[in-house]
Amino acid sequence: MHHKLASWLSTNYHNVLLPSFQTSEMVQKHLVDVATDATPGTSSDEEMVTSQKRKIRSPTARAMLAQAHYRFKLLLKYKMARAGGRVIECEEEYTSKTCSSCGAIKDNLGGNHVFRCTVCGAVLDRDVKAAKNIFHKNMEMLC
Repeated sequence: MHHKLASWLSTNYHNVLLPSFQTSEMVQKHLVDVATDATPGTSSDEEMVTSQKRKIRSPTARAMLAQAHYRFKLLLKYKMARAGGRVIECEEEYTSKTCSSCGAIKDNLGGNHVFRCTVCGAVLDRDVKAAKNIFHKNMEMLC
């Protein structure tokens, strides 16, 4: 699948914007303080235990690691260079939270796939809006 997609992108496009994707940081366990007693009123500092938990669940972590994002990025860079194109690594901070019509930032997105701007009233698909914002944010790198 990665070879076909990388070949198709390198054949059909001269520039490809690729957001940085830190899979290893997403699936990494981090230390969390957990109360040994379930009732919050009775827990004290002595009853806290430090344990390691993931930010995302194990099946999701395994699936993300199986996708081999870094290997795809290397393959895409190779195919684009061979075809005379280039891969531009870009950042995507706040692209899902920012309205592509007026630029207002909405902090509480929830799990909605539709973005409704409270400022200008625009109703947009969240993924399409984020892709537009990534493009507009990184346009100067394309020139």
